[in-house]
Amino acid sequence: KYYSWTPYHYCGNDPVNFIDRGGDSTYSVIWATANGEIGHAGIAFDNYNSSGSPDGTVSYYDLWPGESVTMLNFDEDVPGVYIDIATYSKKDLFNKDITGEEGRSPDGIIAIVTSMSDEKNIKNKLLESSKDEKGNLKMKQYNGVGWNCSTYIQSGLQSIYGENWGAYEYIELSLGLSSVKILSVTPNALFNKVRDMKNTFVRKNPGNKVNNSFVNGAKQ
Repeated sequence: KYYSWTPYHYCGNDPVNFIDRGGDSTYSVIWATANGEIGHAGIAFDNYNSSGSPDGTVSYYDLWPGESVTMLNFDEDVPGVYIDIATYSKKDLFNKDITGEEGRSPDGIIAIVTSMSDEKNIKNKLLESSKDEKGNLKMKQYNGVGWNCSTYIQSGLQSIYGENWGAYEYIELSLGLSSVKILSVTPNALFNKVRDMKNTFVRKNPGNKVNNSFVNGAKQ
């Protein structure tokens, strides 16, 4: 896609509508669902010094279940743990497990060319979407099917891509002798969807890992 572009094209060839102060600005980050790992998703934003140049660090946001979640209970509500404005070096974002939970560095990272307004909108949408039914911030419960780490990141990106934009796949759940297919947002589907958007560039390629369905990848 967009073969006439390279990662060195300023603002994705659109400097009127995009402010690409350091080359990227926003990063969609995933740990793939593969080899028996459920996977994870987060989002990071470049930080800037007083002169407006990237300072080599990023602010990272993600969502975790507050209790243990496995393939047996991933469709149940549990308390959510919202991580925001955690600061890391960009080098560590690419090469270390900044979550302290996945046991490996991210499998895939996509740079999204965003303006200052875009970044503000994404962050505000992340905060707004964390509210529970009573309007309490960062209190919305985690649910592996309906409100997981990937759904959370998708909600932020919908502020720039539109409310109908989504990275869904069907997950088949066994219910006794029968089964049901539920539409859910997953790390692999999120990576593939973001990769297909305009003004995005793969900075760390996960390879074939993101070709797994959620169920097959988590069971391998």
